[in-house]
Amino acid sequence: TAFFEDKKVVFILPYGNDELLIGTEQSGVYVFDNSVSPQKNNKIKKWKSPWQTDFSVNQLNKGIRLSNGDFALATILSGVYILDKNGQPKFHLNRQTGLPDNTVLSLAEDQAGNLWLGLEKGVALVNLNNTLRFYRDVEGELGTVYTAAQFEGHLYVGTNRGVFYKKNTNVNS
Repeated sequence: TAFFEDKKVVFILPYGNDELLIGTEQSGVYVFDNSVSPQKNNKIKKWKSPWQTDFSVNQLNKGIRLSNGDFALATILSGVYILDKNGQPKFHLNRQTGLPDNTVLSLAEDQAGNLWLGLEKGVALVNLNNTLRFYRDVEGELGTVYTAAQFEGHLYVGTNRGVFYKKNTNVNS
């Protein structure tokens, strides 16, 4: 379609019934509805994801649909984004959160549901089935962690530098 003439398309993935998810290098991600007649203007629409700006700025270069229906979208400048089927964020992995580098050049899912990332400086394995999430304090602001607790939708962490909290959207409390 003429809409993509000035955009570099980096992936096309099955999305829904008669729909495709189309990722562009610097213009974000779009939903292409193949069931809509060509005369209508709503054939292509921007994918509703809060990370759309990140996709444009951080140079998307790969995408795959995972076996559970989620999406893994790789970038050149900021690692990989994992989103649910509706474009809602699950997590973002980059150098600050533990990847060896931010340049993700390839993606593959193995039979066990693990995500393999081909990086500029090696390979990384992401165990997507693990319910544990790790936080890496790259700035050193948190200090040494002595205890942690979940309460009313927040994660509280007690350290030698004080008590910190964060709204925890992944906790069923």
